[in-house]
Amino acid sequence: MGVYPLAAPHFSDQMTDVTKPLLTKQLTLANDVLSTRDHLAGDFGVADAYLFWALTLLPKLGYEIPRDLTALASYSQRQKSRTAFQQALGTEAELAQAA
Repeated sequence: MGVYPLAAPHFSDQMTDVTKPLLTKQLTLANDVLSTRDHLAGDFGVADAYLFWALTLLPKLGYEIPRDLTALASYSQRQKSRTAFQQALGTEAELAQAA
């Protein structure tokens, strides 16, 4: 399960209700991994980019990331400080304004 069921307008509220607990379980697993290392799988990779994208998008989709996932919160802050992510988010904001 991923972010898609929360973002897709054709999914019912019932599907969203099923998705949120599963998403919390997945984020808890990621939190557990990130409590012992800096990245999901060794060095920074695609999984890290996707996780950061999801963590950025989820609150906009009405999903509140549990506050007790402190390793995930620290991870998100580290990713936000990366120059490449700042540039990507800036470009995304510019494109959104132009649309």
